Amino acid sequence: MHILMTVNAAWNIWNFRRPLVEALAADGHRITVLAPFDDAVPDLERLGCRVRPLEMSVKGLNPLEDLKLQRRFGRIFREERPDAILSFTIKNNIFGARAAKSTDVPFLPNVTGLGTAFLSGKLLQTVTEQLYRRSFADLPVVC
Repeated sequence: MHILMTVNAAWNIWNFRRPLVEALAADGHRITVLAPFDDAVPDLERLGCRVRPLEMSVKGLNPLEDLKLQRRFGRIFREERPDAILSFTIKNNIFGARAAKSTDVPFLPNVTGLGTAFLSGKLLQTVTEQLYRRSFADLPVVC
């Protein structure tokens, strides 16, 4: 299988998902990491991952930039044609899920913490909660 993993920083995969990458690779799966490039890229490539750059504003709150990110995800998902997409950070989860709906690729968002968007108690929290609900409404929940 071709597994695409997306995250807002390549080091996140290296630091927190390396055992998963190693297990998937050991089982013969082909892994593509979609993330902004950083110092972890060579390490991921040594593990056998193909790393594809993702242009994104990690902390930006511009809705137009986020829509561009969603379109970028859709284009990349169609080009890569993965069998499954694993996503690990909030923007990748929200805008990746929205893009994946049109590509018919199974999308598995992973939420490991609330993050500042959910802790603000302000408009950002409300918008984020609504985006999450709408993005994942028809996805199965796996615990």
